[in-house]
Amino acid sequence: YLYPESCSNSHFSVSSSEGDDMLMTSQIFRDTGTTHPGPRSDFNGWDNFDANSGPTYSTNGIVFGDYAVQVRDWRIKQIDETHLSISNENGNVARIYRSDGTVHGNNNDFSGYNEALG
Repeated sequence: YLYPESCSNSHFSVSSSEGDDMLMTSQIFRDTGTTHPGPRSDFNGWDNFDANSGPTYSTNGIVFGDYAVQVRDWRIKQIDETHLSISNENGNVARIYRSDGTVHGNNNDFSGYNEALG
């Protein structure tokens, strides 16, 4: 089960849990615009949480907008018919996915924060 998790204000990860002994992270996105691929076991959103933390706990929560999902200070947004980006509110774009299957790095023209959440 993959679950996007905002591990901290500077990290966003896609991670899974197969019980306490099998926590895996597939991808980490940093607010600097860099990405760090898995498989790996750090920055897992399921690790070390209790009733006041964890994958569903946040004072800012998850917000849905026009072709967008925002988790804390991270936004996944369809920019146009051919681009989807993962960006941080500081303006950095960690990843751009194009409809032709290519993946691109930091280009602030494709930030999900260039317009209102909607």
